[in-house]
Amino acid sequence: MCVSANNVSVFAYPPFRDTAYQTEIDNLTKRSKSTESAFLSVYKILADAPDPYPLFEAAVVRISSRLSHATFRLLVYIGPGREDCGDPGLRR
Repeated sequence: MCVSANNVSVFAYPPFRDTAYQTEIDNLTKRSKSTESAFLSVYKILADAPDPYPLFEAAVVRISSRLSHATFRLLVYIGPGREDCGDPGLRR
């Protein structure tokens, strides 16, 4: 469509928002915002959580105190990375 204003031809295009491309961009923007919001809500919860390391350390100490010294050494010996585990790429 051609519109003239003071003898100057100006081409009038349909509004950009009516195209399928702009609709897809709008959908992606909405999805991105909702994803970011969900991530931030989970991040805030995890950031406020206490450090679990002391609990894990206490659990290991408690379990190791219940096991005999020989049994604990055996478990450490056959742990991941040993030849008898089957994966030669993980050997120490």
